Amino acid sequence: MAGLLLVGLAACLWGTVGVATVLLSDGDFKDPAVAGLVRALLGAGSLLIVAALLRLPRPGWRDLPLWALLLFGVAGATFQICLFAAFSVVGVTVTVAVTVCAPVLIVALVDAVVLRKLPERRFVLATLIASAGVLLALPEAAPAEVIRVGGMQGAILLAGASIAFAVLALVTRTITRRCEPVRAAGLGLLSSAIVLAAIIGLRTSHPELKLGPLPPWRDMIILIYIGVAATGGAYLAFVIGMHRCRSASVGLTATMIEPGVAALLAALILHERLKPEEALGCALMIAAMIFLSRGERRKPRAQMSGP
Repeated sequence: MAGLLLVGLAACLWGTVGVATVLLSDGDFKDPAVAGLVRALLGAGSLLIVAALLRLPRPGWRDLPLWALLLFGVAGATFQICLFAAFSVVGVTVTVAVTVCAPVLIVALVDAVVLRKLPERRFVLATLIASAGVLLALPEAAPAEVIRVGGMQGAILLAGASIAFAVLALVTRTITRRCEPVRAAGLGLLSSAIVLAAIIGLRTSHPELKLGPLPPWRDMIILIYIGVAATGGAYLAFVIGMHRCRSASVGLTATMIEPGVAALLAALILHERLKPEEALGCALMIAAMIFLSRGERRKPRAQMSGP
């Protein structure tokens, strides 16, 4: 149960990113790659500093799964770019909804095909309840708006972000088996930052570093929050939570609470109207997480009482 609660906490923190991004002033930090790079650097730096202060054990280079860290970096960079770009193409609510529902289905499909492990009934029911909540939380015109405004570009961005996040979930469990969670999350985000920096360098016609003016103090506060709390703190909770969950698909289901958090914050901060059906959708997402967590709590007890 603790694993699901931690993944749910990560989802709540991620649910604040879209609203925080909207509050940023127009400028370089609205660029998906730049925003993702700043977010990953701040998150990685904060986690690695915490690991150093706590004197957590350092794994040797031979113990580190370098291929998994590289895959984490590529997937993390892809997710950051696609996510931030999708915010502006198809909107915050639709982006959040698709990128939390689709990865759960992708990971469940991988488990079924590769591991030949069919999903449990409780997991299927919880996913259906949460998905119904996500659909209710969407604005009425959302699907039509995606087709009209986003088109193929929106579909590609949503697919890229969803697949990348599914890869993150799968590779996270591999990394945490060989590395302490705080340092694992920090190294993973650092690898994402390196990939993002390489992408920015390749697309820039002038490779020399040019420092532009600092953003306003209000943007600085928002960027620090996004990087340290909504990225570093969220990935730490996610990594530890996924490590403690029975499977990646069960753990990912807890992230489906994110659209509800995003919708509530949009209503409170951006003054978007929260309709009754949207409120019902948020309630269904919470109910699905409670239902799934009860199953996580009962299973260990059943195992302890067995022969």
